[in-house]
Amino acid sequence: TDEKTGLQAKLSKVEIDGTGDITFSGDIFTKDGRNVGDYERTMNINTGEVHNGLFTLHTEYQGSGFGGRFYAHAEESLVKHKANKITVMANISVGGYAWSRMGFDFDPDKQGGYDKWTRVRLLDKAREEWKLQFPKAKYPSMLMKKNYPKTHPWDIAAMQGPDGSAFGKGFLVGETWYGVKHLNPQDTGFQVGETYYELKGYKKAKVKNG
Repeated sequence: TDEKTGLQAKLSKVEIDGTGDITFSGDIFTKDGRNVGDYERTMNINTGEVHNGLFTLHTEYQGSGFGGRFYAHAEESLVKHKANKITVMANISVGGYAWSRMGFDFDPDKQGGYDKWTRVRLLDKAREEWKLQFPKAKYPSMLMKKNYPKTHPWDIAAMQGPDGSAFGKGFLVGETWYGVKHLNPQDTGFQVGETYYELKGYKKAKVKNG
């Protein structure tokens, strides 16, 4: 139950197949029992890999923070249950931007078509967009081709134009890419996600010594 919106996420179905995949499906309800969304997650018990599938929420609750709190809570539970990584297909409106803020990186295991070269494809496209918007400005360091291997989605998301505009957000909204997040506290993407959750208030900030 989400304290701020009163919405409740309830598990409705669990399916297990012969490959070790367990699919969890559920619905999201208001206090008066109205269905306003649904979700689906699949976890493989042999590999510890989780795939974030479906998540929908009625427009009246979009922007309420419920989605972020729901996901942060789910991820915390997955860490406790020893899942080792989560994969997503970042798309649908703000998905390409939102998943980057949560610490998802480009998935190197996706092969074939543009998926094999998602990093290069997106960064080349970002360079083109930068030149269209700011023809007289130099490329930021992360858009220099020599730095492509070191540039992550969260780097793109944080990019600002020379006028202070949110270039990265505007670019990533609506973009499609395959993402992966390793549930290892030492992983940079995991740390990026934790910082984001704390800043957004999805999780309580952890007290750090020193």
